Amino acid sequence: MNAAESETRLTIDEISVDRDGRKIATLVAADGGIATIPLALLPEGARINHVIVASFLLDPDSSRERARRVRSLQHRLFNRDRPS
Repeated sequence: MNAAESETRLTIDEISVDRDGRKIATLVAADGGIATIPLALLPEGARINHVIVASFLLDPDSSRERARRVRSLQHRLFNRDRPS
């Protein structure tokens, strides 16, 4: 595993429906950290108390594209000609 990648084991603590009607899963890490994600992102058959392995990878290309879009939006919002 390289510096841009991390992997952790998470326990499925709860499966519920959020206020918008979406099915979500609450995951707990060994250090007590909590994450809530859409249930659809979990492997098929995942249930409460199952342990899953999650990998997180940096995506430099997507990060650069997102930063470009934000800069473009900021430019349009803050640098447009102002009426006199």
